[in-house]
Formats: sequence, C-alpha cells, structure tokens
Amino acid sequence: MSLSQCPPITLVFVTDNIAAAQTIPTLSRRAAQGASIIFRKAVDDFLAKHPGSRVEIYWVKGHSGTAGNELADKLAVQGGSIQPSPLFHHSITWARARSKRLAVKDWGQRWLNGHRSEHVQNTLPRLPSLRPHAGLKIGAPRSIQARLNQLILGHGFVGEYYERFLRDVDPTCPCGEAPIQTIRHVLVDCRLFSEVRGVLHRVSSYFSFPRLFNSKKGLSAIIFFLSHSNAFMKI
Repeated sequence: MSLSQCPPITLVFVTDNIAAAQTIPTLSRRAAQGASIIFRKAVDDFLAKHPGSRVEIYWVKGHSGTAGNELADKLAVQGGSIQPSPLFHHSITWARARSKRLAVKDWGQRWLNGHRSEHVQNTLPRLPSLRPHAGLKIGAPRSIQARLNQLILGHGFVGEYYERFLRDVDPTCPCGEAPIQTIRHVLVDCRLFSEVRGVLHRVSSYFSFPRLFNSKKGLSAIIFFLSHSNAFMKI
C-alpha cells in the first residue's frame, strides 16, 4: 500500500520552545517568517496528499522526560556538528541588513560625487555611515548639539553665511576686526572669545580644523567652547 493510500494519520510536533510552538504556524511579519512559510507549505502539501490527517504542535516542559522531546534534543546535538544548509536566504533580518548596506553605499557614492566646500572637507572628511557622529556621543544639551551641527556644516549664525545667503544682514564681526565674520575668525582670533579659547588651543596649538572636528578630544573642546560662550548664536 502506497503512502497516499494509508488511512488518516496524525503528525505530532513537540518542542520545549514555547515561542516556536506559538509562532511557527503563523505567517505574520517577523524575523523568522521564512521558517514559518516553509513549515506551512510542508503541512499544506502533506494534508493535501492525505485528506483527513492531522498535524498537531505541542509545547512540553524542557527536560521533563517526554520521549519525543528527549530524542529531538539528542538529534539537535548531533546536528550541531554538521555543516548547515540554509533553507532560505531572504529573512526580514537579512533584508533589513541588505537595505542598510545598499543605502550607505549609495549615500557614500553621492557624497564622493557631490560638491563639498573646503570647510566641510575639513569637518567631515570621512564617508557617511549609519553610526552617529562622534559629537553626538559626547553628553551635551540639545541646544549645544544644534550649534555644533551648524558649525560642522558651516550653516549658522555667522557672517560668512549671511554674506552668501542673507545679504541684507550685516556680515561683520561685532569685535570690529573682521569685515566678514568667519568660523575660523571666531574660533581662532576674535577677542570676544579669548577667555574660553584656551581649551581649543590645548587640543591643537595651530587650530587645525581636521584635528578639532575629527577627534573626540577636539569635539569635546568645541562643545566646551560653545557651552561657555554665545558664539554662533543669534543675538
């Protein structure tokens, strides 16, 4: 008698993983969705070939002496030494990782092909990534972080920005010594901030922007400078 001619039978699956018992029959979106699709297809094929048969899934307490579960544990240990053969390659987790990787790659290509000012080349010399900027890892109020971001991008309350984009705003420095107030002037020369400039000088005696903006020590110094002055604020 062929298997298709056998009387209805019952397949019993036993597991001590309650999450697996609850989710394996469902097709909802989640990390292990691919495994559920494979399981459901196998069950559907079996029931189509053997009408009247049943498939049952049970959870049992681990190490409770259940014969089937003990055998499954033994087979799992043996299977651990065998080279795995993946049944699927496109889980949600895989798809997310792939989409992130492609996004960063495309972002980096656009970055390389785009135009960047000399200032941004000094403050952001590396390709973009999904990791937060080093400055965000240094504890500082949101208002200080906002000024730091403006400083890194060169778009903020400073004369050289006004000169380019807000021509009706006076671009001179309040100190009276710079006809166009620049970021470098404020950080390096402006007498209005001489009392707090020492922290920057200790990081880079010659005020190297790449050193100041691309090291944790340098960014910490800039955050201190911003926290103890009204530099780059709308007054």
